[in-house]
Amino acid sequence: MDRNTFDDFTRSLAIGTSRRRVLRGLIGGAAALAGVKATDTAAAGKTTICHFPPDNPANVQIISVGNPALPDHFAHGDMVLGECCVYSECAPTMGDCGVLVDCLADQGSPSSCVYSDDSSMCGGGDICNGLATCQGGTCGVGTPLDCSGYGDQCNVGACDPDVDGGCYPVPLDDGISCNNGAGTCSAGGCIPTCQESSTCDCLDAANAGLGCNNGEGTCQNGGCVPTCAPNCTCSFVENEGQGCNGGEGVCTDGACVQTCAVTSSCDCSDSDNEGLGCNGGEGTCQGDICVQTCAATSSCDCADADNEGLGCNGGEGVCTDGECVQTCAATSTCDCSDDDNAGLGCDDGAGTCQGGACVPNCGSISGQITSSANGSGIAGATVTVAGQTTPSDTNGNYSFACVPVGSQEVAASADGYGNGSNTVTVTANQDVTANVVLVPESTTDQITIVLTWNPQPDDLDSHLTGPDGSGGRFHVWYQNQQPVPHAKLDVDDVDGNGPETVTVIEALGGAFVAGDYHYWVYNYSNGSRGMPPDFTDSGATVTIYKDGVQTAQYDVSAASGSQALFNWNVVTLSLAANGDLNLTPIQVMAGGGNGSEP
Repeated sequence: MDRNTFDDFTRSLAIGTSRRRVLRGLIGGAAALAGVKATDTAAAGKTTICHFPPDNPANVQIISVGNPALPDHFAHGDMVLGECCVYSECAPTMGDCGVLVDCLADQGSPSSCVYSDDSSMCGGGDICNGLATCQGGTCGVGTPLDCSGYGDQCNVGACDPDVDGGCYPVPLDDGISCNNGAGTCSAGGCIPTCQESSTCDCLDAANAGLGCNNGEGTCQNGGCVPTCAPNCTCSFVENEGQGCNGGEGVCTDGACVQTCAVTSSCDCSDSDNEGLGCNGGEGTCQGDICVQTCAATSSCDCADADNEGLGCNGGEGVCTDGECVQTCAATSTCDCSDDDNAGLGCDDGAGTCQGGACVPNCGSISGQITSSANGSGIAGATVTVAGQTTPSDTNGNYSFACVPVGSQEVAASADGYGNGSNTVTVTANQDVTANVVLVPESTTDQITIVLTWNPQPDDLDSHLTGPDGSGGRFHVWYQNQQPVPHAKLDVDDVDGNGPETVTVIEALGGAFVAGDYHYWVYNYSNGSRGMPPDFTDSGATVTIYKDGVQTAQYDVSAASGSQALFNWNVVTLSLAANGDLNLTPIQVMAGGGNGSEP
């Protein structure tokens, strides 16, 4: 610099003139001499800066340095040209670094410049050609995007910066061969064409599900799986063991061997099936016709109209109107293990099919013939049931080992007694008790009411009310066994079974006391002393006799209402003076205590 200029410089130092003002003047003059602007970037790869030598910072210099050396210069205080200040109070303007050199950024105040990795400062290129990035302080071209992965045998990979991600496939021309010649490119896809000849190579995974073996198989898991059954061509070794001839045969050693007889479904129009089974095994192919032969085994299917009138169900039935109607009962030879034969005869008629077994058609009956007068057994009484007759023993007991099942009347008679009977239901293989009470013959007309029951409960009480002949009513029961001459309780049984007998006889003058008589039974045990609390299992029966002949019988099981009630309201007897008797059954369970009329 000339003397005047240097004087100005030293003078400004002495008076505190700002570093920026002085340097701007110096730099401006130097720049003018050099023919460059203070803010211009020098030749490519270099930058013009204000250089303050570390050993003499006052000796500011304007120099051009290579960009790789800029960090070292900025580290000891050098600045970009146009930002040179001697002292910090000059408040340099920020933001000039980036306009001078790519990848430079302002830092601090006063301004200094540092390298930056912010590639956005480069602003060049695109996703396809490669975005410009900061590389060693300058912007360098990025790596082009590789789109080759978007290509295949029918597409080529391409790049467009306006496409999301850049890469996209571009289909090759249609008709180009693909898949090793087994397909053709169309709209970017490889369309298999081997299916046309059904000779696809199954080792090629692209052919999965396509035809192979001349169309008799399908490519599955890399192999040709036969799918031709039931009409496979047996000359193809791949079809060994497959169905042929419409399923009537199996490919065996290259030939179709007829096997339809196994399923008995041979087509008789096929001469190969002569003599083989047909119609589900119910016939045999004879002269192109299926001749029904199922009757030989009695296993005809009645749903097949061809079997009408033929045997079915193992010969136990005959096909009738599409159903197998059991006919074994006609010979009583039904197989009871066949549920269809339930209720039919078996064992040559001696039994009935029940629960899968042949149950004998009889049960046993046993009981005692007793006197209504005292409840004692009658020896030598004649007992008859279902055509069988037996005498009672010395205690009046009798039994029958086999009596046909169902309702059976046990009739008994004995010298000196009127006839009696008891009707019971006989169950196969079960013993049923049928006691019969006989009324002693009498020269006096009488009405006899006999109560019998099972061993438990032990004490049932008979009750009878009726006209006393004087305008009032009497009550016969165990506490008053003969309140009037014409009515009495003959026996009060307290240990089960009975009989307990009430008798109404003619009054003096040979006539009955006319009127309504009411009879009921009270459960005296009613659950006490371990006895059953109700009538349910009592088996109680009331039998009415007129002059020793049984007239009516009533069972407690037929009464309406709860069997747990203590009173069984049985019957009303309307008796005329001449002995005409009309019975009105009541048969209702009722409440109330013993002795009170229900």
